[in-house]
Amino acid sequence: MYRLLAFHTVRKNLQDYRVMVLFAAILVGFALGGFISAKDLQETASYQRSLQQAASRQSNLDAAIVPRPQSDLGFVHADIDRELPSFLVVSPGLVDYPTENVAVRELSPATENLDWTFMLTYLVSIVCIILTYDGVSGEAERGTLRLLLVTGASRRQYFFGSLLGALLSVVPLLAMGCLLNLLIVFVLAPIDLTLQDWGRILSVFGVILGLVAFFLALGLLASCLSRSSTSSLLNALVLWVTVVFVVPGVSSLVAQQVWPTPPISELKQDLQGARERFYAQSYPLSSMDIRQISSREDLGREEKEARIASLQETIDEQNAFALENYKAAVIEIREEYLNSLWDQVSWTTMMARLSPIAAYREVAAAFLGTGLSAQQSFVRQARGYMATFGEYARDLRQGAESEAMTQEVVIEDDGFTIRNLQGISYASVDFDRRGYPRFTAARISWGEAFRNAFPALVVLILMGSGIVLTAWLLFRRYETL
Repeated sequence: MYRLLAFHTVRKNLQDYRVMVLFAAILVGFALGGFISAKDLQETASYQRSLQQAASRQSNLDAAIVPRPQSDLGFVHADIDRELPSFLVVSPGLVDYPTENVAVRELSPATENLDWTFMLTYLVSIVCIILTYDGVSGEAERGTLRLLLVTGASRRQYFFGSLLGALLSVVPLLAMGCLLNLLIVFVLAPIDLTLQDWGRILSVFGVILGLVAFFLALGLLASCLSRSSTSSLLNALVLWVTVVFVVPGVSSLVAQQVWPTPPISELKQDLQGARERFYAQSYPLSSMDIRQISSREDLGREEKEARIASLQETIDEQNAFALENYKAAVIEIREEYLNSLWDQVSWTTMMARLSPIAAYREVAAAFLGTGLSAQQSFVRQARGYMATFGEYARDLRQGAESEAMTQEVVIEDDGFTIRNLQGISYASVDFDRRGYPRFTAARISWGEAFRNAFPALVVLILMGSGIVLTAWLLFRRYETL
């Protein structure tokens, strides 16, 4: 009976011209997405080569430019990769973003790509709703539901047979769309997928099937809430808008209010305050310091030189101390600001899991190595590289002070000179780049990917099971008269 009811549902869907139009739209959308994704991958590959060359040229003894690797699986789920900074700046003690203008919008979901996720979110999901919104109320209106239940089909058989039939209607079409998309990307884009990549793609496709079942069950739930198919359609659309748009948007707004990040103006103010403390801790050099020594007639030339050298040593020690404190303060301020951004994003992501779409996006990003999960892994690896770079740069800086660019105040009087060093940069120091430590970001392992995806995957399974169970309980009490 399950099989007969499933085939009945499939046949009904295939005979509905509105459904066939939607099916055609899905195939066209996947094909168009394939062409766009292929173009994006071509541009990304070209940009990555240019970025690698620029990073190699611009890296110096002050800081190393570390490009962020791009995933070849962005055609499945690109997430927010375009919005994230394309490289990090690694210096001794700090892994930083390239500018101070790192805003919350650059770390929160704020973009859409015509990838599999886009198709699933905005087209496949609505098709699923349309397939099942009248699965109960429409059949009851036409009298076929009562007839089926009277002639021997149980409620359990009808409900789950209809759900299975709707799933069988969508899955082959979805597989065709994904395969068409893959074919276009393979032909036009310079990618070479490994066996592990195929495993990641299949894993995401499995999660997609679960999400399709969720939306089919959501349509049945809407159908069980009404006595007419028109009302069921309205219910289904309200539920769809809530799941796809309202919950993720509200969660982001709530997270920004409850866990606010300091504005960029406050960050700049804190950095300016650190700079002012540096000036306050620096030696207060003035022309009187050298004049008091050079103008003394009771001292010989050698005695004056000795006192000038002693004064210079005192100035250098105090300024070195102030400069180290300033560097430590800048690192602390930047780290605190960036951590506050990540905390807000983490809470936003956690709250957004109330939407199955947001939970799916998190799982897909973790499996494919895109988006925030990949960015966090990239930052951790860059911090590991920081120690290697710091040791390498420190060794080469020794003895290169004469070639470094200095920011200093110089005072001269009667042939004597005193300098007040306020900053030093080794960016212009020439060195043998063949020994420069290379950074290679490793892909997220399967174990780490599963750990990243596990919370959202559990939530997705629980929500899907809850929707199916709720729809079933409502159908058990549904009056067929």
